[in-house]
Amino acid sequence: MLKSLRSRAASWGLKIVLGLIVVAFAFWGTGRISSKRETVVAEVGKLSISVYEFDRSLREVLEGLEKLKGKPLSKEEVKALGVPSQVLTGLVERKLLLQEAEAWGLRPSEEELRQKISSFTAFQRQGRFEKELYFAFLRQKGMTPQEFERRLAEDLLALKVQQTLTSMPFFGLKEAEQMALTLSEGLVFEGVLVKAEPIMGSISPSNEELFKYYRDHQGEFKTPERVKVVYTYLKPEDFLEEVKVTEAELLDYYKTHFDQFQKPKTVRLAHIFLKDQKKAKEVLERLGRGEDFAALAKEFSEDPFTKQKGGDLGYISVNELKPDLVELLSQMKVGEVTEYKAEDGYHIVKLLEERPPVPIPFEQVKDYLRKVVSFERAKELCALRAADLAHKARKEGGLEAYARKAQIKLFWPRPFSRLEAVEGIGMAPKFSEVAFSLSIGEISKPVEEGGVFFVIQCLEKVPPSVPPFEEVKEKVRERLRALRAKEVARSRAQAVLMAWREGKLEETLREFGLKVETVGPIPRREVAYFWSKEVALLSENKPFLETPLETKEGFLVLRLKEVKQLPSGDPKGMKEALESLWGAQLLQTWLNWQIEKANVKFNQKLLEAYGVVLEQPKTSGNRPQPGKD
Repeated sequence: MLKSLRSRAASWGLKIVLGLIVVAFAFWGTGRISSKRETVVAEVGKLSISVYEFDRSLREVLEGLEKLKGKPLSKEEVKALGVPSQVLTGLVERKLLLQEAEAWGLRPSEEELRQKISSFTAFQRQGRFEKELYFAFLRQKGMTPQEFERRLAEDLLALKVQQTLTSMPFFGLKEAEQMALTLSEGLVFEGVLVKAEPIMGSISPSNEELFKYYRDHQGEFKTPERVKVVYTYLKPEDFLEEVKVTEAELLDYYKTHFDQFQKPKTVRLAHIFLKDQKKAKEVLERLGRGEDFAALAKEFSEDPFTKQKGGDLGYISVNELKPDLVELLSQMKVGEVTEYKAEDGYHIVKLLEERPPVPIPFEQVKDYLRKVVSFERAKELCALRAADLAHKARKEGGLEAYARKAQIKLFWPRPFSRLEAVEGIGMAPKFSEVAFSLSIGEISKPVEEGGVFFVIQCLEKVPPSVPPFEEVKEKVRERLRALRAKEVARSRAQAVLMAWREGKLEETLREFGLKVETVGPIPRREVAYFWSKEVALLSENKPFLETPLETKEGFLVLRLKEVKQLPSGDPKGMKEALESLWGAQLLQTWLNWQIEKANVKFNQKLLEAYGVVLEQPKTSGNRPQPGKD
C-alpha cells in the first residue's frame, strides 16, 4: 500500500521537475520563421510563443525526464503526464511574468548577469568559472554571448517578478506555532488496495466489443503527422586544415575579447562558523566591542579546518563564491566584518584582503587562441560550403541528383513526428522544425544543430491517420481490458468501503482476496502535499473518505486509525514553509487572473500536432485553456 501511495507522490515530483526544466530551458534560441500564423503556437498580449520555442522546451523536458527514468518515455506516458500541456502552461506563465517586468520597468544589472553566468556548474571546472567552458557551451548550442545573456536576463526578470509577488509575510509566529502543531500531527492509516492489473486476466472482450471501442475512440489510435526527408551534413572539423590563422589575427581576437583572458578577482577571507544564530549574534557583539577576530575564531568556530588558523580561509576567487556572498563582499571594505547566513549555519566573515583581476599574457594563451580562432574560421567556412551545397542541389533539381554528381553521402531516416528522435541524429529540435516547415521537394538553407550543418530536403508529408483495425487490434484489446479492469477495481473498492463502514469488512476481504495494511504515522502536512487535502482532513470523527482514492495501481480504501503528536519543529521554520506554500498559491492565482485578462490566443491546429487538446470555453470568443492532453 505504501508503495502505491508513493506513486502518487512521484507524480507530484515529476510535475515539479517539469516546471524546473521548463524554466531552465525555455530561453534557448529562436527558429526559422516562414509566417507568423504557421510558427506561433500562442499569443500572450504583446508577446508570442514560437513553435520553435515550444518545440525546444518540450524536447528538453522529455530528455530531462528520460534521464530521470533511465529510458525514453512512451507516447502513453507522455500523454498520461500531460507533458505538452504543462510545457505550454509554463511558457504562457513566463510570458506573463516578462510583461509584468516590463510594466514595472525592471532591468537586470550587468553584475547580476555576470554572477548568474559564473554560478552555472556547466561553466565551472573544480568549482571555478572557466570562460573556455562557457564559450564551448555557446558554440554547441549555436548561440552568441549576446543572445544567451539576453535570454538569461529574461529569466532573471521573470524570477524577480515572481519573488516580489510571493515575498510578503503572511503569518505571525503564534499562528505558525498553532499550525505547526496541527500539521505535524502524525496520521496512521489502515488501507486496502484493490489493484486493477490482476483483474485484467479475467477479462476477454469479444471481437465485436473491440471493434466498437476502436470505432468510438479512433482518436486514441491516430498516428501523428510525420515527415520524410533526405539530408546531408558538413562538420567544421573537416575544414580545419583549410584554415590558416596569422598571429595578427590571434592578437586582434585577444584584444577584442580581453575580458575573457583575465584571472578573476580574488579575496582573502576569514570566518567564524556557528550553527546557532544566538551564539553568532553574541560573537558579533564581542567583535563590535573590539575583540580580536582570530582569537574568537579559535575559541568559538565550529569549522575544524580553519579554527586553529584564526578562521583564515586563504585567497579565494570570487567565481568560487555564491553570488549573494559576492554581492555582500562588494559592499565591504578591507577589515570589515559581516554576518552571512548559509544553509549549514551562520558565518561571521571578515574581508582581509582584495586582489583585482589579473590579465593573462598573450603568450600564455596563444595556443588556446589558435584553436578557438581556427575553429571559428572553420565553422564560417563550413557554413559557406553548406550554403553553396544547398544552392547547387536546388539547381540540379534535388539533393539526390547533386549527390550523384558531387559524390557526397546522403541519409534517409525513417519518417518522424515532431516528438520523435530523428534516426541517426537523435533529438534535434532545429532539424525537426525546419523539416516540418519545408514544402515537398523544397531544400532548406543550412541548419546548424549540435555544431553540425545540415542541408535537408522534404520528400513527403505523411498526414495524421488512423491505422486499420487489424493493425491496432492488440492495442485496442489491451486498452479495453485495462479500462474494464479499472472499473471492476473501482466497484470492488466501493464495496470494501461500504462493508468497512458497516463492520462487515472481513467477509468482503475474503471474497476478493484482499488484505488490510497499516502505514504511518505520516505528518499531516506531508499527507496534504503528496496525497490530497481530503486525506489530510480526515479525523477521528470522520475516518473515511467519501469515495476510494484512485492511484496508479488501482483504488485505495483508507481509514484513519489514529492521530499521534509528532515533534512540531521550529515555529520560525514552519512560518517560512507556510509562507512559501501560501506564496506559491498566491502566484498561481495571480497568473490565472493574468491569463484571463491577457486573452491568450492559441494556435489549435499546431498544438493538436503535439497532442495538446484545448478546452473550448462555454462563452463566445477564442480563448481556449491548456490543461488536457
